[in-house]
Order: sequence, then C-alpha cells, then structure tokens
Amino acid sequence: MTSSSVAAALKEADRCVKCGLCLPHCPTYQLSSNESESPRGRIALVDGLLRGRLQPDATLKAHINSCLLCRKCETACPSKVDYHSVIDTAREQLGVSSTFAKQLAKPKRMRLLSRLGRWLPSLHPLLKLNKALPEGGDPPKAGVYSANRPSIGKVGLLTGCATSIYQGGTLRAAIKLLNALGYVVVVKESAGCCGALAKHSGDRELAEQLMNVNEAAFKHVDSVVSIATGCSSYLKEEANFEAEDVLGFLANSETWAELAFKPLKMNVGLHRPCSQNNVLKEQNALDALLSSIPELNITELNPKGNCCGAAGDYMLSHAADAKKLRQPILDNASQQPLDAVISSNVGCAMHIAEGLDNPSIPVIHPIILLAQQLEPLAQER
Repeated sequence: MTSSSVAAALKEADRCVKCGLCLPHCPTYQLSSNESESPRGRIALVDGLLRGRLQPDATLKAHINSCLLCRKCETACPSKVDYHSVIDTAREQLGVSSTFAKQLAKPKRMRLLSRLGRWLPSLHPLLKLNKALPEGGDPPKAGVYSANRPSIGKVGLLTGCATSIYQGGTLRAAIKLLNALGYVVVVKESAGCCGALAKHSGDRELAEQLMNVNEAAFKHVDSVVSIATGCSSYLKEEANFEAEDVLGFLANSETWAELAFKPLKMNVGLHRPCSQNNVLKEQNALDALLSSIPELNITELNPKGNCCGAAGDYMLSHAADAKKLRQPILDNASQQPLDAVISSNVGCAMHIAEGLDNPSIPVIHPIILLAQQLEPLAQER
C-alpha cells in the first residue's frame, strides 16, 4: 500500500462530519443498530487504524469486512465523502483477500465448477446459487460481430467472469441489440474479470492486473460495454478507457428510437441493484428501455432501493445477514403473480433466484426480454 493512498483515505475520513444522515440508509446498521456497523462508525475505525491508534484485531476486521459497499450512504452524505475508497484502503491495509475473487479471475475453471454444480449443488454454497439461475448457455465466441445496418461505432463487449459463466445468453442478447442499433461488437478471449471483487476485498494488485489485461484487449474500440451493473460501475470509475453499462449505452444510443418491439403480456418483478441505483444512477435508462415493450407489467421489488445482500461474495461470507436483507424482496415477489424477475447484476440475480427457489419464476437480465421482443429490422424481413 502506498503512502498516498493512506493519505487520501485519511483526507476522506476527515471530511466526515459524523452527522448520522447515513444511518437510515446503511443495511448493516439497520440489522444491528451497532454504531460500528454504520458508515460513520467504520470511518472512525479506519481513521484509528491508519493513524496507528487502533490495532487490526478480529473485532475491527469484522466490522470493516461486514460492509456490503452498497454505497447508499454516499447518496445521502451532505459532505460527499468518498466512503468506498476509505473501506477499500482499510481492507488493503488489513490484508483482506477473497478466495472467490481469485477463483473468478479464472473463468474457465469456474465454468467447469458451474457445470458440476448443476448436478451436485450441495458441494458448495456457490454451486447452489449457480443452480438457481436458468441455464444461460455458452458465452459468445471471440470475434467481431457485424452491425445489421450501416455502422455507427465499434464497441467491446466485456464477457467478464461470472457473466460469462452464468449468463451466456444475456451476452448474446446484448450483441443482438447492439448490432441492431448499428454497432460492430468485438468480443476478446483475453478479456475477463473486471477486478471489482478483488479491489473491494483488498487485493489491489490482482485488480490492477485484471484491469490491465482488459485495457490491452480493447485498445481499438470506441467504448467497452458490460452487462453487469457491478462491473460497469467499477469500470466507469476506475478504468483508463471509456466504459458503459449496457442499459445506459442502449438507452442513450441515437438509433434506439428506430427499433420496434413486440408486445409482451407478462408480469415481471423488477429488482434494481445497488450499483445501478447508487453508482451508475441509471434508473431512468432502464425504465425507458422497458417501456419500449408494449403490455409489459412491472412490479418494483425494492422500491426504496434497499440492498438485496448479494454484494459480491457477501452472500457467501455473511450468508445469514445476506438472507435477512434479501427477505423483503422475496416477500414482495411472493405477493405478486409473477412470470419472471429481472435484475441487471449477475450476483443479485443468483442471490434472489436461490431465495425464490422456484424454477417456474426465472430470474433474468432485462435485455433478455428486449432481445426476445425485438422486431426484425426492415432489411431483415
């Protein structure tokens, strides 16, 4: 860890005025009513740790590691404290690391495990989560996918780690929509995990390695698009290249209004991930895209933007609390005659699907519906 990163974290910690406006928005504080489980409490702990006033004992580590980094506190903070960077620095200082992050950095190995998990889900909690999602099929092969109309740009599609393993069909749906808009889509075999989970678990070195790989892979595109809001938000803030979430990219495209969609009489439960609400802040983009499908009936499952508890590997490392945070969403879903649930982050989708435990209600990405209902372009008819 560099002295500059410590100094930056201390500077942010000093900006916290301890007003407490973050408290009603913090998931862990709402569960425990423990000040050390709140944003301002954790900032005080990090300040003491980095100044050498507190020892990195088990209790301090537990409080720092229990943060979901949902970042809802940042949306309420009047001082605009960069809270997540304070926590990232603390976790790096504490030497925290995630085995899950290291596994996801090797998607080929994880893909084999995911296939095993469909037969033997009891071997590991992650394999049970994997079984909860509908099979997404293989991710798109590396290559260049031509636009279906005169090209208006070239984008790189980040297949990622978890998305390539669990949502291959969603990646193919993204290509279909991007091609229909006039974008040439580039898929690179070398590109993979964005590094978000590694960074947020304290492994800056691995995060930087993964970012460098992706930067090298997408040197010759206009922008890089991701289908997972968690990856998109991380890339948008940390990458040295232009990066967008697929939902915002589609909604802001100059040719989106030229597409037509078939009606779909379907009751859908909508989950909005924290990364979409609190970092990307693209709720309007998602609403605009879904409104393109006539007759689609949508019910909000977390209308107050509450965290579902997935939060990277939090659903594995803090399973009991993750399930408590998820329960209101499941309760809302159970009160509606839903045909499907949609969520734009793969971890959230897995976590919610495992809680529903009902294969008749699939949990899918919203662009699956958009690609499915897309009317053929005039030249394709």
